[in-house]
Amino acid sequence: VLAGYLQKTFIFKEAELILMDEENEFLCQETVYHAEGLRDNEAKAKGVFPKLDISQRPLSGHARRICQLSRGDIRRIQIINTGWAENPYMNFLPKGAKTFMSIPMIVDDKLKGILTIEDLETKDFEKFSILSSQFSLEMRRIILYEKIEQMAITDGLTKAFSKRYMMERLSEEFERSSRHNFNLSFIMVDIDYFKNYNDTYGHMVGDVVLRDIVALLKDNTREVDLVGRFGGEEFCIILPETNKEEAFLVSERIREVVEGHKFKAYDELTTVTISVGIA
Repeated sequence: VLAGYLQKTFIFKEAELILMDEENEFLCQETVYHAEGLRDNEAKAKGVFPKLDISQRPLSGHARRICQLSRGDIRRIQIINTGWAENPYMNFLPKGAKTFMSIPMIVDDKLKGILTIEDLETKDFEKFSILSSQFSLEMRRIILYEKIEQMAITDGLTKAFSKRYMMERLSEEFERSSRHNFNLSFIMVDIDYFKNYNDTYGHMVGDVVLRDIVALLKDNTREVDLVGRFGGEEFCIILPETNKEEAFLVSERIREVVEGHKFKAYDELTTVTISVGIA
């Protein structure tokens, strides 16, 4: 929506939205959203707009430099190619560009993204800044909605899907499998003697083990498979389009991986085993 509005409102070469890493706001994701703009006033006057093409691509060298700069210098950057070498940001002007603007997207005092635009006319700098501020507010709403949605369907400790969500998805997958005559498998995982483990090492160490178990389950299943927490030390996995023999191979692989894994929690280094059931 923003890219479409920019295209109809301004004359510019290209605009990019760089998103910052959710886990660490001081790092950049490996992708940037890129949109081409109109560079011809005459075409704009006629209302001739090319097809809007939004592409998601790896960060270019220039985008990486802007990302690194914004980590420690969170401010609006605007560069006009006047040949004035004293401008401290002049070396951040893209090759062949006349102007360049970079505006940080601040959400809850954290840098969540950077909106940049190349070859924007100088008379539109302030209008673009105001638009960017509105976009920051919209980003905040999107991020807040995603967090609330995530909290509703995931277990707070392990980040696995919640039991309620898993049961809803299992019902959906069961209906889909029945309708299309697909295979469907369901795995239950239980940590052996976990109560004794908690009594020996304490609940804080136990929490680390639970989180690590989920990580191992996710690492050893496909992206389409769903991993959930069923109870205290019980987990479940939905395997769409998977027969019993395939589910057994997955289960055995998971059982062996967990058995051979060294769980490091605080000063403790220990092992656990699991029991697995298949339907």
